[in-house]
Amino acid sequence: ERFGMGFAADVATGGEHLYIAGGRFLDLLEQLGPARLGEIALGTRRASALGELRGWPALTGNIDGQLFAFYPSDVVFSRFTPGRIEQLNPATGAAIETYTLDTMTGEFAGQYAFAYWGARLYIFVRPETATNSEVWRFDLPPMGDGSVTRVVADTGNIIVGAGVSICAP
Repeated sequence: ERFGMGFAADVATGGEHLYIAGGRFLDLLEQLGPARLGEIALGTRRASALGELRGWPALTGNIDGQLFAFYPSDVVFSRFTPGRIEQLNPATGAAIETYTLDTMTGEFAGQYAFAYWGARLYIFVRPETATNSEVWRFDLPPMGDGSVTRVVADTGNIIVGAGVSICAP
């Protein structure tokens, strides 16, 4: 009922996969459990479950077949948890690598998006106290140093989707 999605290349076949992360909207609202990773078969438009995730992320991928998830910061049981990025195993949803976004402070509304471009990851979030989204850049290792930087403080819009082709550099 509620999901994020992202494409990633299939390096073995030269094709692509459309991954989804989500579940029942009621589960999201009531924090009843994590989202699930799934894949939509492009030919039949049928969804298949691949694995459980550790939260409710936005997804993005790249031409190298890598799949990434962005989990915004959250308050869980009155305890703040910083946002994070995970590189996921596309077959199972298991985290291959986790990057904690400690410098991305504050609580964010449930309006966020995520995109891969030029060996960097871009995060679009709306702070709880703001009207519009801001944009953060994560310099993905090994080409980048793992730093996260706010690059736009106020986009003038609320950004909830940031689709990127796997052909993007």
